[in-house]
Amino acid sequence: MTTSIRQNSRSLKVKIALVVGLMALLLLGLQALAQILLLRPEHQMLVESQIDTLAQQTAASLDEKISTRLLALERTAQHFPLTALESEAALEHYLQDRNALLSLLDDVYVFSPDGHLLADWPRIPGRRGLDMSEREYIRKVIEQHRSFISEPILGRITKQPLIILSTPILNDKGELTGILAGVINLFKTNILGKLRELRIGTSGYILLTHADGQVIMHPDPERILQPLPPSDTALLPPPGEPVGGVARVSFPDRPDALVAHRPMASTGWLLTAIYPADEAFVPVERMSRETLVIALILGLLTIPLVWLLVQQLLRPLQNLTGQIRQLAQQHKPGRVEEDGSEEIRELAQSFNDFMDRIEKAEHHIRVHEQRLSLVLETASDGIWDWDLARNDFLGNQALAQMLGLAEDGPVATTPRQISTHLLDEERASVRRAIIDCLKGKTDMYRSEHRLRRTDGRVIWILERGRVVERAPDGRALRLVGSFSDITVQKNNEERIREMAFYDALTGLPNRSLLAERTEASMQQVREHRTQLALLFVDLDHFKNINDSLGHFTGDLVLQAVARRLSRLVGEKGLVSRLGGDEFVVVLPHANPEQAADLARRILREGGKAYQVEERLLTITPSIGISIFPDDATDFETLLRHADIAMYRAKEEGRNGFRFFTPEMNEMVCQRLELESAMRDGLARGEFLLHYQPQVSINTGRVIGLEALARWSNPLLGQVPPGVFIPVAEDSGLIAPLGDFVLKAACTQARALQDAGLPPMVMAVNISGAQFRHPTLPSLVANTLKETGLAPEWLELELTEGVLMEDTAGAAQMLNRLKAMGVRLSIDDFGTGYSSLAYLKSFPIDKLKIDRSFVADLERNPQDQAIIRAIIGLAHSLGIEVIAEGVETLAQLQQLDLDGCDEYQGYLCARPLPCAELLPWLEAASSPNRPVLRQTSPAL
Repeated sequence: MTTSIRQNSRSLKVKIALVVGLMALLLLGLQALAQILLLRPEHQMLVESQIDTLAQQTAASLDEKISTRLLALERTAQHFPLTALESEAALEHYLQDRNALLSLLDDVYVFSPDGHLLADWPRIPGRRGLDMSEREYIRKVIEQHRSFISEPILGRITKQPLIILSTPILNDKGELTGILAGVINLFKTNILGKLRELRIGTSGYILLTHADGQVIMHPDPERILQPLPPSDTALLPPPGEPVGGVARVSFPDRPDALVAHRPMASTGWLLTAIYPADEAFVPVERMSRETLVIALILGLLTIPLVWLLVQQLLRPLQNLTGQIRQLAQQHKPGRVEEDGSEEIRELAQSFNDFMDRIEKAEHHIRVHEQRLSLVLETASDGIWDWDLARNDFLGNQALAQMLGLAEDGPVATTPRQISTHLLDEERASVRRAIIDCLKGKTDMYRSEHRLRRTDGRVIWILERGRVVERAPDGRALRLVGSFSDITVQKNNEERIREMAFYDALTGLPNRSLLAERTEASMQQVREHRTQLALLFVDLDHFKNINDSLGHFTGDLVLQAVARRLSRLVGEKGLVSRLGGDEFVVVLPHANPEQAADLARRILREGGKAYQVEERLLTITPSIGISIFPDDATDFETLLRHADIAMYRAKEEGRNGFRFFTPEMNEMVCQRLELESAMRDGLARGEFLLHYQPQVSINTGRVIGLEALARWSNPLLGQVPPGVFIPVAEDSGLIAPLGDFVLKAACTQARALQDAGLPPMVMAVNISGAQFRHPTLPSLVANTLKETGLAPEWLELELTEGVLMEDTAGAAQMLNRLKAMGVRLSIDDFGTGYSSLAYLKSFPIDKLKIDRSFVADLERNPQDQAIIRAIIGLAHSLGIEVIAEGVETLAQLQQLDLDGCDEYQGYLCARPLPCAELLPWLEAASSPNRPVLRQTSPAL
């Protein structure tokens, strides 16, 4: 029995395997044989040849059309009557008669040699006289005197790509007398109009691209003059490889395509013919299907035989089928008996296992339904499902809450009812997006719009939807989507926009919004032929408030100033904050008298005290005024000129206003030129040092030298220090200049010692920028180390103003320098605002009396009193005193009587260049030449 069962089992498996295997082998063999041996290779070569020919002929045709039009334009320019350029009427008449040229071009223009539009046809009012010299197609012709084809641009009216052909109009001498230009609308029928509608097969098309990958022609109008998407870059030939032939291109997200490339000689564009591979091999597929039909017929002929064979095999299954039918009629899971042959038992076991899995699956489905219901009920987004076939719409509770409905549970309503919550101005765009999605134009739709809830509150919604089921004919059957409340996000975006155009501290428009609104006001002023005034307001000494009271108080002052300016200007103009303590006021339709009146009111009201916290603070403004269009015709230049005038107001004493004049701009330009020359001069070594001896009044011997910078420029000549030092301080060049002076002076001092002269102090002036830099001690130390000069022979001179800017920091820096062993002196003492309390805490070795006190020393008792006071104060603190600018013997005698220690000036020697310094010092140090001692009885 067991053997019989095994034989029957083997017989059943063999018979079924034999019959099914023979049929499958027959069908697959016929299909493979037809595809591999007959169709595909030959058809592929034919298709590639056809698409390559199409690309070649199309590119050549388009090339010829553009070249023909350029040639026609050039011939017209060659025979252009120069007399026609003498009047606008003659030009217009000449253009009207060029019927052949006008039939080839959409618009024709004639420009002057400098790029101004002289005539156009068809004529459009308002264009003639426009300056087009910056347009590439005009600029290239002006520069090169040859024809030029512009890159494609998008027409402002037609929204279609255009190219502009331009060619020079030359006289008999080859001189440019004009420019002839013509416009080609590429999408006209006789250019690309029919070509862009051409389809290769069903969905193949012609693609035209620029050399940089920009799309010129594509079936999708949205891609015109846009960069080729990264997903389509495979359609272009690889960089560096020859262009031509046919290639098969693969894509990750769509079928392969056959592409043929042809370049266009006239424009450098690339024409690509694209033919989807699945369409190209439709004949092969059709033949394959026919082969399958033949195979099917053969298979049908074998059905009777198979039926007879299988009938015998299916009899044991009838009992099993009856049991399954009974279970199906009972509409509940169950089990069948597992008996019969091995195959039947296995089948029964598989059925029972399958029923067990169904039972488990039903349980899981019920659990998932419960979870899905819970998710829909607790989701914050409104979720809906629209059964279009039954017009059944269902949404979750979040959707009801967004609409302001009071329903609990799912929302049973209609899309029409929901659309009543849309704002009127947005209903059409949302409806259009949904319809496009339903028609299959897009896979899904996405719309940001507003909804008015039933309580009247308006919220922002991000609505998304997708068709998840379609009929065979493409009809949408089911649409699902969601509503997300993005009100907070939209409010944040609005706040970000305000931050981009408004000053965060004062709430005034910032520079970006100022420029935009000023340009708009300029346009209105042009149309009304009036004037516009721009006032540049800067607060005087505002830095003192920040430094002394802190930035928080400074911000409060800026806010108070902004409020006062806004109140003074009112609705007549615009107040803006550029940054820091700089404000700008723009007055449209205002003449200089009105601008001056406002400036006076700003000075009067702005100079009044501000109540800031518990303090009354007074700060004055300086104002510069420029007038449009008298002083400038664009915003940036107008602003710059007002800034220049403001600085002139500051130079003339602050708390005033000045109008811009061309002379101011000339002075600024000269200053910039001087700064540039100075920067180059530092690099080229044009700066050198002169040295003025410092003499002991008691002994008459040279005890030191002061290093003074001099500048000799090949073009400017000898530039006085009083000219280039302020420029260096304002431009930041004082730091490299000071570094040069320090190193050169130390080098010279060491060289004098090496020449056998007795050591003497080398005095070097240190600028405020150098002194404030934390690396000054290391710079001095490195310089002394490099030059080999001992620190006691270096004296650093600083002005009172530098020390008093930050007394605590100054004391710390002076102590660091003093610890190195160098000497320290205060230059121009008595001209600043030194505090005696701070003076005694500074490690100062010497005070230098300013020359302004020495000049009238013989005749002015006040100067004598001041000098005596300075000398007495210094000596009481153990500080030496030197007077500068001593030019007469009487001045020296008076200084000696007052107890001054040292002097320098023309009485002794003028500042000496290096070449004269050593011989002079050798002569001065000779024992036989006490020329530096004065013969006053006081000595």
